[in-house]
Amino acid sequence: MRTPMHHYENITCVVNLSLRSIRLILFDKKGVKIFEDWLPVRTTINGLHVEQDPKEWWQLLKELLGNLSQKKEIVKNITTLTVTSSAQCLVVINDDGDPIDKVFMVSDKRAADEADEIRQYLLQISELNAHKVDASYLLPKILWLKKHKRSVFRRAKRFLSANDYLLFKLTGKYVTDIFNAEKCYYDRNSRSYPKKLLKKLGLSSSYFPKVVDPGTGIGNVQKGVVGMFPFLSQTKVFVGTYDALCALIGSSTHEEGELNNVCGTCSSYRVFTHKKSVFSPKLLEQEFVSEKLRIIGGSNNLEGGVLEWAKECYYSDVYPKDDALLYSLIEREATESSLGANGLLFIPYLIGERLPISDIYVRGMFFGMERFHSRKDIIRSIFEANAFQAKMMVDEFEKSGIEIAKINMSGGVAKLSLAAQIRADVLGIPVHVVKEVETTALGAYILCQKGRGKLASIKEGSKLIAIEKKYIPNMHNHNCYASLFMLYKELYETNASLFKKRHEILKSVMHYQKKVLENL
Repeated sequence: MRTPMHHYENITCVVNLSLRSIRLILFDKKGVKIFEDWLPVRTTINGLHVEQDPKEWWQLLKELLGNLSQKKEIVKNITTLTVTSSAQCLVVINDDGDPIDKVFMVSDKRAADEADEIRQYLLQISELNAHKVDASYLLPKILWLKKHKRSVFRRAKRFLSANDYLLFKLTGKYVTDIFNAEKCYYDRNSRSYPKKLLKKLGLSSSYFPKVVDPGTGIGNVQKGVVGMFPFLSQTKVFVGTYDALCALIGSSTHEEGELNNVCGTCSSYRVFTHKKSVFSPKLLEQEFVSEKLRIIGGSNNLEGGVLEWAKECYYSDVYPKDDALLYSLIEREATESSLGANGLLFIPYLIGERLPISDIYVRGMFFGMERFHSRKDIIRSIFEANAFQAKMMVDEFEKSGIEIAKINMSGGVAKLSLAAQIRADVLGIPVHVVKEVETTALGAYILCQKGRGKLASIKEGSKLIAIEKKYIPNMHNHNCYASLFMLYKELYETNASLFKKRHEILKSVMHYQKKVLENL
C-alpha cells in the first residue's frame, strides 16, 4: 500500500556506509522508513591489510542518488541529509581534497607494531589512557603510513574517517563529530588533540577536521553536487556519528541493563548506563554529556560477515545468487542439525578479532570434524560460534558490574529466527528483535531530529523503536551450551600462540595474495 502523500514532507536522507555496502535510507517526518536502496562495496584483503577504495564509495553514492532522483514525489521533499559509517577507517586526502591511497579499514591490522610504539610513548608521558591503543585506531595507521609509505605521508594534508570523507564530498567542509574524534584521542574538556603525541608523529591538529557535536548542522550540499542532483539544492546537511553509536540510539529503549546488539557485517555490543564504576579496559567508554548518558561497549570484526562467507563458500556455486533464498536455506539446514552441531565447534575469527580478545593473528578453525558431519552441521556450528562470541562480550559487561537483563538485537542477522533463539539459549537471557532492521539509519535520523530541535533528547527518540519478536531462553539448552562454551574459549586460549606462528611461517614460505571480496 502506498504511503499517504502527506507523509512526504521534511524527509531525511541517511547515507549509511557499512563494511559491505553503501545504503540510502529515507525517513518521513514521523520517522517511518519510506525508501531504501543499496550497492555492494568491494574489499581487498592481503595478509593483515584490509582495504577499500574511497573513490568507489563516492561513485556508488552518486549512482544511488541518481536512482533516487527518479522518485519525483519523494526527492522534492528531502530537507535533511546525514552520514553514518564504520569508525576507524583511515582516508588520506591531499591538498586538492582527493584521496591518495586506499582506505585502511577498521579490520586492517598492519599497524600492530605502531600501536605498541604509541602505547609505550603514552605510558612515558602519562598523557592518555595507554590501554586504549589498538592497531585498528587511526593514529597507529598514520604512523605506519609515515614509516612504510613515505611519499603518501608527505603528500597528505588531511586524515579523515569514512564519515568525514563523505561529509566533505557532499559539503566541501572538513568536519567530524566528537565521538569519531575521541578515537584520535581528542579531549572534549580541552577541546584539542594531544599535542605531544601529534608532535611525535610529525603532525598538527590542522591535519584533522573540525570537531562538532553529533546532530550539528553544517550548511547545504555544495554547488558541484547540486549540479548533478538538483533535488538537493535546499537540503541541509547534519553531522551524525559512527554506525555503532547510531545503531545504539536507533535500538535502545534506554532501560538500565539493556544490551543493544547490532548484528551486521560485524557485531556491536553497547549499553547506555548512568553507572560511574570502573569498567573493563577492553570496553570503550564514551558519553553523551548533554544527556548524562554513558556509553559502554565495543565491536567484533565479523558476525554477518561469517555467514556471508559461509553462503559464498558452501552455497553460491549450486544455488541461484538470491540472498533471501540462500539465507532461508542456510537457516533451515542449521535447524536440521542438532544442538552442538553434532560435536563440531567453529572458531569464527576469519580476519582476526577486535573484542574481546584483540588478536590480529587468530583465524578461523573447525574443531572435531568427523566423517559423518554434513554441511548442516558446519552451518549450525557457525550460528553457535556467533552466539558464543556474544557470550564472551556479555561476560565483559558483567565483569564491569553491568548486569545484562535483556538484549535488543537488530541488523541483518536478527532477521534469522534461529540466530536469535540460539543467542537467547547460549546467554540464558531474553533476546528482543527490534522491528526496524535499519537501526543505524534510524539512530542517525534521531540525531538529525534532535539537531533540528524536533526532539528534546535522543531518549525521546526511543518512542520510534518497537520490538517485533521476543525469544525466551530454553534453560535446558542453556545448560548444555555452558560446557560447549567453556571448550570454545579453551580452543582459542590453547591455540593462540599457534596462530602467530602460522603467520610467521606463511610470511617465510609464501606471499599473501590479494583477495577481492564483493561483500566482506
